[in-house]
Amino acid sequence: MLLCIIKAGEGVAISKQAKATRVLTLYQRLMNGETVYKSTFCMEFEVEPRTFDRYIENIRMFLSESFSWLELIYDKKSKGYRLKNLTLKPEMGLGGCFILAKLLLSSRTLRTDDQAALVEILLSQLRPEMRDRARSVLLHTPELPSCLTKASVKLVEDLLYSIDCSHRITLYFNGTQRSIECVPYSVEFHGQAAYLVAWDLASGRAILYPLDDIQSYVTAREPYLLSFRERETLQLLVANLCNQEPDHYQTYIYRKEEQPKNDDI
Repeated sequence: MLLCIIKAGEGVAISKQAKATRVLTLYQRLMNGETVYKSTFCMEFEVEPRTFDRYIENIRMFLSESFSWLELIYDKKSKGYRLKNLTLKPEMGLGGCFILAKLLLSSRTLRTDDQAALVEILLSQLRPEMRDRARSVLLHTPELPSCLTKASVKLVEDLLYSIDCSHRITLYFNGTQRSIECVPYSVEFHGQAAYLVAWDLASGRAILYPLDDIQSYVTAREPYLLSFRERETLQLLVANLCNQEPDHYQTYIYRKEEQPKNDDI
């Protein structure tokens, strides 16, 4: 794009290719965080000071037309040219923030008091002058009840640690004395519900455990390394869940009440 704004013809003796090379070299040095000095650049490339000034204007025009957050300034202290805001990250537009907010909030996995925090995080990605207008737009997004409570959020945090450490755990469930020994693999969200995907050590199967049914769990001291077959089976279960194919995973959801086993699956 930078080449497109370089005006043709600085003189018969200077080719367009040579000019493009010089402007791109200047632009690359600025993007690398260097301070470029007019006299040094002119001597190196044997160009007139006014030619250097045109190169600077070419780059400023490019930055402006591409809506860049970068600004090419003359630093009076160092008496050279440099780019301002190089350390800033690219910013989102209002449309992108709104779409992302709708997607995240409509999933209903965020607790109500976390939704306002999410909006503030998204607002931080906008230009300062856009934030007040955007705040009123994003805060008008209706709050939806979440599938998570404070207890389940804490449970997710603990499970993520156990997953990272490859812990073998024993699950205890609400309303029953039954416990299950398993190896946690991932935490997934589907249909406004949260599940622990784990390898059941007793049955040798990949199972979905609804987080709402889990009362607590105990971690064993020794880790359990999943085999290739076990990991592959778990990955398939997660893929089927994400693809919303209930026929492929419904039988593998843990139920507190006894369910007849399907040996064909």
